[in-house]
Order: sequence, then C-alpha cells, then structure tokens
Amino acid sequence: AVNSGNLGVTGTLSVSGTSTLAGVTSTSLGVTGPLTVSGGATVGGGLSTTTGVFSNGLTVNGAVANLNAGLSVTGTSNVAVLNSGNHIITGTLSVSGTSTLGAVNAANISVSGSLSAGSALISGSLTANQGTFSNGLTGNGARSGLNAGLSVTGTTTTGVLNSGNHAVTGTLSVSGTSTMAAVTSGNHGITGTLSVSGATTLAATTIN
Repeated sequence: AVNSGNLGVTGTLSVSGTSTLAGVTSTSLGVTGPLTVSGGATVGGGLSTTTGVFSNGLTVNGAVANLNAGLSVTGTSNVAVLNSGNHIITGTLSVSGTSTLGAVNAANISVSGSLSAGSALISGSLTANQGTFSNGLTGNGARSGLNAGLSVTGTTTTGVLNSGNHAVTGTLSVSGTSTMAAVTSGNHGITGTLSVSGATTLAATTIN
C-alpha cells in the first residue's frame, strides 16, 4: 500500500494493497486493490485498478482497465480508453479511443472513437462517432457527431439529436430540434422540430 503525499514515478508503479494518495504522476499504474487520490493523477501509460476515486481530475494517455467496481472522478477525466465497470464523472469525460462501459454517469462525454455502454446518464452533451447503449440513454444536452449512428435498446431521452442513423428499440424522446440522416424507433416523441433526410420507420410519432 502507498499512503499520503504526492508520488512521482517515472517508471511503473505496482501496488497490491489499498492506497490513498494526495497526488500521483506515473508512467503506468497497477493497483490490485482500491485507489483513492485526493489530488490529481497523471498517468503516461495505462491505469489498472479495481476501484479508482479521484477528487481532482484524472489524465491517462493509455488504457484504463479492470475497473470492475467503477471509476469516480470529480473534475475532468481524460483517457485514451475506458473499459468495464460503472463510472461516475462529475465533470467532463473525454475518451480518444473505443470504450466499453458497464454504466456511465457524467456531466459531458466526448468520444472521438466509439462508445458502448450498458446505460448512460448524461446531464450535459454527448459527442461520439458511434454510440451503443444496451440499457437506455438519458441526457438533457445535445447528441452530436454521431456519424456512425446511435443504437439504444430501451428508452432514449435527449435534448437534441443530430446526424447519423439512429435506431432505438424502445422510446425515443427529443425535446429540441433534431436533424437526422435516418431514424428507426418503436415510439418517437419530439416537442420541437424533426428533420430526416433518409428513411424513417416509426411505430408512433408525436411532434409539436
């Protein structure tokens, strides 16, 4: 275990126990137990830990894996790849690669690759090339940059949904003005304006 203080490691830091740190800078970080960092964490390589709690941001250039119990970050989380577990981000989650998550709760999510998640609760905006959610998507902000489309099994509630081909097997609810290439949905409720350039298949449609 490594407790307290600011830790700077130019190589690999491997810890088998439960650790609490004020801050950590490391090339790569492997922790088999829970990791709590009260300050910021910058990891040049990969981060591997069962549970990670960061009170002042997390930056990882490599993959973040094995987070079965989840990742909790207060501040901004910048990672290349984020896999497994339930993740709570009070600030912005920025992912540059392809990520698969159990569930995610974040203020904003920005993914330059593709995002696959069980369920997602986003209070702000979602920007991704492709998004797949097997258990619903809820958010108040805009859904944009979804060039490869959005696929949701369950209910999708969003402020604005733009671009791409979108398939929702449950209910799609949009409160703002949306422009889509194509949309397939069980039920479709839009309180604003819907513009679709491609094929549209809807079981029920409500547009104000």
